[in-house]
Amino acid sequence: ISNHGDHQGTAEARCYKLLEKEGLGASATVRDVELRGAGLNNGALVLGRNANVSRVLLRDCGKHHALVAGGGAASDAIAVAGDVPLGSDGGQSFFVAYDDSANGQSAAFRRCFVINGVAISQPANPIGRNGFYGHSQAGQLWTDILYEQCAAIDLLATGAFAAGDATAMRVHGCYSRGQNYDMSVGGSGYTRNAEFLYNQSYRAQTGLFSLSPSGACAVVARHNALYPWNWGLSRWLIDASANVTGSFEFNTFVAPAKYLFARFLGAVTHQYNIYVTTDSGAAFNVLTLPTGSTSDYNVYVNLGSAALKYTYNGVEYANLAAYQAATGQEAHSLEFISASLSDIFSG
Repeated sequence: ISNHGDHQGTAEARCYKLLEKEGLGASATVRDVELRGAGLNNGALVLGRNANVSRVLLRDCGKHHALVAGGGAASDAIAVAGDVPLGSDGGQSFFVAYDDSANGQSAAFRRCFVINGVAISQPANPIGRNGFYGHSQAGQLWTDILYEQCAAIDLLATGAFAAGDATAMRVHGCYSRGQNYDMSVGGSGYTRNAEFLYNQSYRAQTGLFSLSPSGACAVVARHNALYPWNWGLSRWLIDASANVTGSFEFNTFVAPAKYLFARFLGAVTHQYNIYVTTDSGAAFNVLTLPTGSTSDYNVYVNLGSAALKYTYNGVEYANLAAYQAATGQEAHSLEFISASLSDIFSG
């Protein structure tokens, strides 16, 4: 299907009927189409196996905007604004990798853009929405789901980039703004291996990583950057459950007051990270690590006056020096309290 015309009114309805009811079968190609106002929850574009969609604009759809099946790929596509899902079928994801039989299958999203299209403010409870999501039926596992150079803007979402029911999820060079949290590996249907490289997040409500899979998940997170919105909330920038292992390295977090740095309940490698906050209240715990973890070469900065506390193997330490002396961790790490950035960079 390739059409540069305006798809509105009855023309749009006929185009949607073809895509949804008749389906686009294996190896279909969809290019240069604008679709809007699809009434069903599956959205305006439902693709079969090994299909490719590119240069497509999807507007004002329901629960989903586009479904990509096994072997499929979406590139240079835009999804704008989403209606409330129909009936009791809650939750909303704009671009979705979905296949009833996902074993051995992969899907890729490259240079895809999602925007809610409304001004954002702090929600009492984030909307059950994802920018990008991948899942399948129980007992089925995607081999690989890739999000590359994609963006999710102002969704007030539970997550920008997420996947369940996958052997591997990769998020590379992506950007998000205005979410609850940004990267998720799922709950009951979860990702077994996750790779987060060179991603940026701005104005998140909670943090960059919310990692609470129901089974073991190995995570590699490197060269990511986060600046959350000043919600005045006490939230973790990285929150990883006991099922999460792996490495968190070369990441940068700049957060306003009350944000906590990282909580790891499973053994990880945590090094070469920079954390900056601006809290002048009471001393607070900024890092939690279990025994078996390795943490070093990190920089912890509070431009305010509050002391930073650290917890290792269930024991809390009043400052970095006490933490280093008692555990042998963070031997080459640095802590700065009530310092200006010029003081820090001048040594």
